[in-house]
Amino acid sequence: MALLPAVAVLGVALAGAANSPSDDAPALIQAGHWKRARAILEPQVKAYPQDPQSAYLLTQVKAAFKDFDVIEGKKGKGILGDEIAELVSKNWGKYTTFAKSMEALKQKAETLESGDKKLIVSRIEILFSIMCSHPKSPAWRIRSTIGEKARWYELPETSDRDPMLHS
Repeated sequence: MALLPAVAVLGVALAGAANSPSDDAPALIQAGHWKRARAILEPQVKAYPQDPQSAYLLTQVKAAFKDFDVIEGKKGKGILGDEIAELVSKNWGKYTTFAKSMEALKQKAETLESGDKKLIVSRIEILFSIMCSHPKSPAWRIRSTIGEKARWYELPETSDRDPMLHS
């Protein structure tokens, strides 16, 4: 949540340069007035779909409202479950990494308020169900027989001469 004020300040600076009807939206977002910001931004994005600032701010508002459903199929607005399933069904390592990440996210979601918990956990379960039911490639099935006995990920290389690591 600490990032949100920084994003809102950046949005205010960008909005001032654009001088559009969404000028107040970043300030409203920063103040936590999500519904008021949404009322300004939705018509703005509809009228000017190519305006990246308004689209970004509306995405922030929708994320706060948890507006992104998991969608079966490859079209629609939300998290495209079939697209993710298609990607991970070709590579066992990606599937395993993504599944482990979703499980960790699900465990963290269990600590949220009851309404948020039910919504987030149900979306994770839907996405996982779509992933599990998607047909796996022959390479995926062969790699799955080895399982976690062999590492499927590469560790990042470190160097003593890397200035980013020693600054």
